[in-house]
Amino acid sequence: RTPNPCDPYRGWGAVQSILADLDATKASAEWNRNFFRNSAEPGGVIEVPEGMGDREYNRLQLQWNEQHKGVGNAHRVAILEQGMVWKDRAFSQRDMQFAELRNVSREVIREALRFPKPMLGTSEDVNRANAEAAEVVYARWLIKPALERLKQMLNNDFLPMFGSTGQGVEFDYDNPVPEDR
Repeated sequence: RTPNPCDPYRGWGAVQSILADLDATKASAEWNRNFFRNSAEPGGVIEVPEGMGDREYNRLQLQWNEQHKGVGNAHRVAILEQGMVWKDRAFSQRDMQFAELRNVSREVIREALRFPKPMLGTSEDVNRANAEAAEVVYARWLIKPALERLKQMLNNDFLPMFGSTGQGVEFDYDNPVPEDR
């Protein structure tokens, strides 16, 4: 059911199959959070034509952090002294397209868990027929097999613990699949 060449008996879970996408989603969320927390602007390198001593470096770093770090200081103009040159960073948040990455990852996660899009309340390309079909697919292919596994586990593993008092009874469930009108 969940094939894995390294473990043919247990298989692979849905989360294991998309672990790289989950890591990318987490990294992009952290980057976005840090972008707004630290402002990440301006981002680049300050070139100093002649080296700086420790004292000058510490003063510049302290002054820079006071004037540019944090959301309240975002996008302030920097004033450089003594021939220092600002070199802009290689890419911006727009270039990285983190919003698109997060949407792609959301779709990959949803598909790996076999969860129909309309069941999340996403209605951008859903009509009533699609929504009802998604409900049937969700119940038939996700909920019913999970209930069947749970029923088998309870009947095979749990009921025998009660010895003779568990004879003639079994666990069952009502079919969750909506009737076809």
